Amino acid sequence: MKKNWLYIVFLALFLGICLIFPVGTWLSGPSEAGANEVLSQPPKWEDKEGNWNDAYLQDAAAWYNDHFYLRQELVSTQRLLTGKIFGTSGEDSVILGKDGWLFYGSTLEDFTGTTGLTQRDIYAMARNLYLMSQEKPLIFLVAPNKNSLYPQYMPDFGVQAEKTTGELLQEQLRQLGVNFVDIYAAFQKEPVLYYATDSHWNQKGAALAADLINQAAGKTTDYYAGPFEAGEPYTGDLYEMLYPAFSGTETDWVYGGQLDFSYVGNAQRPDSITLQTQSDETGSLLVYRDSFGNLLYPYLADSFGSVRFSRSTTYDLTGEEEVVVLELVERNLSYLLEKAPVCHNPTVEITLPEPAGTALLEKDTKANAPEGYVLWQGTLDSTPDVQSSVYVSAGGGVYEAFLLKENGVALYLPEGVQPDTLAWETGGVLESKTISEKD
Repeated sequence: MKKNWLYIVFLALFLGICLIFPVGTWLSGPSEAGANEVLSQPPKWEDKEGNWNDAYLQDAAAWYNDHFYLRQELVSTQRLLTGKIFGTSGEDSVILGKDGWLFYGSTLEDFTGTTGLTQRDIYAMARNLYLMSQEKPLIFLVAPNKNSLYPQYMPDFGVQAEKTTGELLQEQLRQLGVNFVDIYAAFQKEPVLYYATDSHWNQKGAALAADLINQAAGKTTDYYAGPFEAGEPYTGDLYEMLYPAFSGTETDWVYGGQLDFSYVGNAQRPDSITLQTQSDETGSLLVYRDSFGNLLYPYLADSFGSVRFSRSTTYDLTGEEEVVVLELVERNLSYLLEKAPVCHNPTVEITLPEPAGTALLEKDTKANAPEGYVLWQGTLDSTPDVQSSVYVSAGGGVYEAFLLKENGVALYLPEGVQPDTLAWETGGVLESKTISEKD
């Protein structure tokens, strides 16, 4: 009889533990995503075509695994124990550093120099920025990965590359005469300007970046001098990704000076796709930015009479603004090779040799293009020399094309103008091919 009672108690305890999660999910609602986590969507009985969803049970299981009661608490506890015992984060997106520092996992390839980017890719990025600067004044800045600036807080694994991706790009920009802000050099002279548990610069770092941008634009500001005051305790994005149920904080700083600007329109969130501001200052600015711009934009809004901030990765330089600022985090520099910016390709004075062979370009009438122009794109059938430009003759002139990934090229030509010759250097020799349009 005593054994039977033990069995009953054990079975009741086992069933009780098993029921905690489904009953808790039913009573308290599904667990929500932590930080920028992407969870499974609720299952649907029908697919997109309106037919029975054969994968309903699998979708339901995936949804429950992502949303069951106390999921975030269990995940946070498991990662905390993994860090204490094994010294790793237990989450691929976050690197557990020294002294409580956290780093974004996707920056590891930049840190070790294993991005797969070639010298040609670095040159192509720089050359595209040079061509953009021919459209209108351009100020470019790389927001460095945190471990590029503060490698001493990285764990003891892997070998740091001699130069980061951003520094290699800046070397090319310097050679080409492109106006850029060297955040690396400026930040390394100052105390730590990034959060320990976040992937971004802090308020002081944003203020210094704004001063440097303004200097490059011919304005003098000193936001970095402050005053700065201690703000509310801050929880970094990397901490939230790693420990979604916990609430670790660090010291934050808030700019105590006066920033005089107002918003134009209803968009007023730091992460809005587009923000428009105005102030009593002079000058107009177009700022393409990523999440690093969330703390940066108020200083620039205070510095210029009219500023348009955009999170778009289609860089359109044909607007009315006088100056364009392009800020891009180091880990995403390859965006510069993804698609052609919207601006006019400059003509060059060069004589192309007689064509030998054929090349293919495709006209894309649906792509964004300067008014009265059409985008042409194609892929070279061989890799050019590292520092070779690519030229296209059309309508009696020769244009320099944008350089895209995997030997891709793109340029805008006036409507009705057909390209006839494509040329690039191989082994120091300029070669050209007759262009045929894809049907």
